Order: sequence, then structure tokens, then C-alpha cells
Amino acid sequence: MQDKKPLTQTFFLLRWMRTFWHIFTHSLSDLQYYVDVLNAPLKFSLKFVFAFYLTLSVVLTTLFTLNELPKIKMFSESMKQQIVQNFPDQARFQWQDEKLTSDSSSQLTITFPTSTMDSEIERPENLVIVDTSATQKPDQVPSLLYINQNTFYVNSLNGVWSDLELKEILGSEPLQIDKSVVKNYLDGPASSMRDDLLTLLPFVMFLFFSLGLLISRIIMIAINAIILQFLFQLLDKPIRYSKVFQLALHLLIPVEIINQITLLALPNTPIPMLTIAFWTLSAVLLWHFRTLQVFRVEVKKK
Repeated sequence: MQDKKPLTQTFFLLRWMRTFWHIFTHSLSDLQYYVDVLNAPLKFSLKFVFAFYLTLSVVLTTLFTLNELPKIKMFSESMKQQIVQNFPDQARFQWQDEKLTSDSSSQLTITFPTSTMDSEIERPENLVIVDTSATQKPDQVPSLLYINQNTFYVNSLNGVWSDLELKEILGSEPLQIDKSVVKNYLDGPASSMRDDLLTLLPFVMFLFFSLGLLISRIIMIAINAIILQFLFQLLDKPIRYSKVFQLALHLLIPVEIINQITLLALPNTPIPMLTIAFWTLSAVLLWHFRTLQVFRVEVKKK
């Protein structure tokens, strides 16, 4: 019995893959297939869509790891070098009594590093601004990072600042900060933290693609199915909402493929291809069903 178990699992996997491929190809090429969907249980469609997005997530995560992750690593290294190179040799900061002060200029500005990612991301003029004369939250500061007497801020680039108290980073003990201290920190703890985050990033992206993308698409389908059901009613094709939702789930497959190809070819396009593709293919589906009497009969039987 133990010898037959791997063979049975292999057979089951091959059968599942063949079924998935059959459903996948017919979702892309056969309008009549959408009539057959009405006779299938909803859980069948949900399993198929989940399997599709799981497969898509593997593809997108692989593309991200091969194409974008090396750029992010290079960019983070450029940021580190830019900070060290532009940190003035004479600059001295003191951290004492949970307050950052300077014995020279109260403000230090380090411009944003140039990199291959400059044309792909929105970025402010400066990488870091340290202002030891300020205690308030920054407002419209042209910098990605901002540090005042007691708080470290990160700019989300849409007007929202995330903050962290400096004592969480520097501790409570008095500390002298100069160029050598900054360099040692960036080469040591900061570098290790960066490497750990970059190692986890592909797993985070996989979760985003597999769960985040799927959930957002399900919500989109649930809303659009209401409109699609109304259009079926106008065509005198009575069909309950759960079946319209099921049809829309299968329609989502070619729609998502069109959307992802567009994003890969034109990453900065403002065209809402997801919406355009969904309603274009929905119109084709409605046109195909407009004269099918069997469609109406099968729905009434359900």
C-alpha cells in the first residue's frame, strides 16, 4: 500500500493539472463554455479561480525576484553610499535626554541618490533632512526621510508621514553621532536589517499577489455582477445573482491576463485596463447569449 501512495498522488496531481488546463483554455477561447458554467457548482468555480491566482502569484513573484529585487538592492546600496559621502566630516550630533542636538548647523540635507530606478519611481528632491531646531511634524518637506529633535519620519510621497520616536532607534544612553558612527551603523546593523528585509520581500510579494490580489478581484466581481445581472434582465435572460457572480469569476481569467500583460508592457499606463477588459468581454458574452433559448431554460431549471 505504501508503494501505491506516491503513484496515486502523482495521478491525482496530473488529473488536477489536466482539469485546470481544460478549464483555463476554454475560459479564454470558448464562449459556449460559459453556458456550461451555469450547471457547475459555485465551489467549483471558486476553486478554479483560487488555483489560477495561486499560479499567477508564482509567476509574478518570480518576475519580481528576477527583475525588481536586484534593482531594489542596488538602490538601497546607492542610498547608503550617498549618505556616507554627503555626511559632512565636521558635522557632530549629540543624543542626550531623548533629544537630538548639533554643535554646528542645525540642519543637514542629503540629496537623493541617482540610480537606474529614478525613471521608475516618484521621489522627492532629498533623501534625508535632519533639523535639530524643529520639534513639530514636517509639512510639505521635499525629503524621503526627515529627522527632528526627537522623531524619525518617513514620507509616503502622498502627503502622509509615518513616524518613529528616535529613542526607539538610538536608545536612552547619551550618544555622539558623526560620520564614522553613521558609516559603522549603515555597514553593520542597518545592512543586516536591509538584507533580512530583502530576503523576506519575495514571500511578502507572494502573499500580496496570492491573497491581496485575489480578495480585491473577488470584491470587484461581486460589485460588477450586480450590474451584469441587471443587463441580463434587460435581455430577458432571468438568472439569479449567484450564477452571474459565477460567470463573472470565469470571465475574470482572460480579464486578468489582459490586465497583467498591459502592466508588464506599459507599467506606467493610466488606462484602467482591468475595468475596460471586464466590460468589453462582458459585452461579448451578453451578445453571444442574447439569442440562446437554452440559456433561459437551463437557468429556470436551476
